[in-house]
Amino acid sequence: MRLAQVGLGRWGHDWMRTVLPQVPTAQLVACVDRSPERRAAITEEGAVSSQDCYESLEAALGAVPFDGVLVTTDLPTHVAVVRAALEAGKHVLVEKPFAPSLDEAHSLTELAAQRGVTLMVSQNYRFFPAVRLVQRLVWERSYGEVRFVAVQFRRFSPAQNNGTGHHTWRAPLLQDMAVHHFDLLRATLGRRAVSIVCRTWNPDWSWFVDDPEGCALVSFEDGPVASYAGSWLNADHTPWAGHWRMAMDEGELWWTSRGSADGLGDEEVRFCDRKGIWTTLELPKLQFTGRAGCLAEFVDAVKSGRTPECDGSDNLSTLSLVFGAMASAAASGAEVDLSAPQGGL
Repeated sequence: MRLAQVGLGRWGHDWMRTVLPQVPTAQLVACVDRSPERRAAITEEGAVSSQDCYESLEAALGAVPFDGVLVTTDLPTHVAVVRAALEAGKHVLVEKPFAPSLDEAHSLTELAAQRGVTLMVSQNYRFFPAVRLVQRLVWERSYGEVRFVAVQFRRFSPAQNNGTGHHTWRAPLLQDMAVHHFDLLRATLGRRAVSIVCRTWNPDWSWFVDDPEGCALVSFEDGPVASYAGSWLNADHTPWAGHWRMAMDEGELWWTSRGSADGLGDEEVRFCDRKGIWTTLELPKLQFTGRAGCLAEFVDAVKSGRTPECDGSDNLSTLSLVFGAMASAAASGAEVDLSAPQGGL
């Protein structure tokens, strides 16, 4: 599958350098970035030639044939770039969150359906061994029903990065990180969220423009409840996927996933039965993990004509959780009803 990548900043550069080479079914044929310095930097590395670099997606569309667009720009430009790619009839894989509002996200999924092309969101935390194992155990009810889930995420985003990236975002914890954890709740439970209560805060000494810490309580259909606590200001790090505890009929499932970058070093799933006996479970082997897993899924889905995991329409429900949490936090923790149709499970 021939791809054009739009966005060559720090994260986009990492996609090009470390992710794309892992998936042999994807071929990078064009790179797009408005910055001449960024374009020059990647050509100096030898990753692509100067004639394969373009200032705009429109320029690339007029110069080279390709099948899909990988969007790795910053959040504020996601909608414009994705819309341009979809209108040109290109399949799109876009970084999360794929839009800054539900209305804009809906408009993009509707446009993809009208054009008959794929729109997939890179919810890369799904593509790890621990997540796949937990998903199977929950869906097969191997230890009974899930009654309660507790998720904790802690990381430290240093002050020297102030003024860039998520430090300037509205609700940086919810939009930049909880979007992953909320999506994992949906992926592992396989159920629809029906309501959310959320509080967020920003300490006086923080260098974030908006709230980098918070907690939430999510209720799912048929009974499960999940608590979530997250922070960008904590030196006691969890793995990026967080620490998870799932209370089930026959005991507790404890797990964590995604260590540094797309690494597997922190993958672990353990079960403690009602007698207090712990068992470490064997993890499945995956051909591709993390973002490479997303990219491989995207390419395979397009080639086979099927709907991919993390399709844009499916991801609307993850965004509903994020924006529901933001609405609850803005209303001092008032409960937000998510049961009304907002894009389906």
